[in-house]
Amino acid sequence: MKYATLRVWAFVAFAGSFCVAQAQMNVRWNFGTPPPLHPTIIQGKYKGKTLPILAVSGEGPEVEVDGKLKRLRLYDAHYTPTRGATYAPGSIVLRNMKGNSSKTKLRLMFAEGGEVDGGTISARSDFSATVDSTEDYKDCFVALIFFDADYLDGKTDNPSATVQFKSLKPLHKGENKIELTFGYLDFGKRRTGFFPLFFTKGLEIRSNECEKIAKFFRHREDSLHQLLLSGYLKKHGSETKPCTPYLQIPPVFPDGMREDALPARVNVSFMVNEEGRVESLQLPTKLPANIYRLLTRAVNGWLFMPRLKDGRPERTMVSLPLILRPDEVAQTATHAAN
Repeated sequence: MKYATLRVWAFVAFAGSFCVAQAQMNVRWNFGTPPPLHPTIIQGKYKGKTLPILAVSGEGPEVEVDGKLKRLRLYDAHYTPTRGATYAPGSIVLRNMKGNSSKTKLRLMFAEGGEVDGGTISARSDFSATVDSTEDYKDCFVALIFFDADYLDGKTDNPSATVQFKSLKPLHKGENKIELTFGYLDFGKRRTGFFPLFFTKGLEIRSNECEKIAKFFRHREDSLHQLLLSGYLKKHGSETKPCTPYLQIPPVFPDGMREDALPARVNVSFMVNEEGRVESLQLPTKLPANIYRLLTRAVNGWLFMPRLKDGRPERTMVSLPLILRPDEVAQTATHAAN
């Protein structure tokens, strides 16, 4: 090579950086009622078993195996966010969130003007926020979910996301300032958004970001539903099939609501349309307003494989009891049997 024997007389470090914007998820979607909340559990695989992530050591997520925490291997780890039943007690408010990534590269310059890429000498991603907490939380960690912003705008069908974990110092009741440094993520030229999920002992802490997060995960569920429905119709192209539920989302009640404030059961009626979505939900009008809203929000998010007649999807009216206090219903059934 022309410059192989020339003496390197100088080097210059070039810093490249980009910022990732906070998720703006109130775009284009018209859900009617708000989508169901999504208390999130993140799962990872350990020796072939899928287990919930309960803790983070540094940036390494950990799962429980035989009563002990085991760290997942970072270089081949795959994570799956799934819907949980509830949030951790209490809540947080996130303010002044900022995220960015940067890397510094060397350019080796030769006497006659040639240059050689000297490689990356440092790379990092940073996140900072103010966290107002209603509780003291120990054993905390944060998961930053990075995603393709064009997916939210409907410009791409790519629902994939990247997750980075970081252990946290305990959050104290009141105001907390956090500044975290992660390993570098290179998103190329993609527009990238992010949102943070805060956890304690594996349960997500409810935050003021949860409404936006619910929209993001609902968008993913809707995308998956379209694929499942298409495959279902192709597989049963001339068959007659009943309407079948596959996603029945439980309502998320406010932290501290007493169980006896809920009715034991509620009879619900609704139409399942040709796309397997809930329409025209009817609930008893005597329900307290807050419970009525929460039940409406949950049941409107249920998804079905629609009824088929000779392979054609048809609308179906569904009526069923929604059990809110299983123990009391079981006791009533036992007394009736006796």
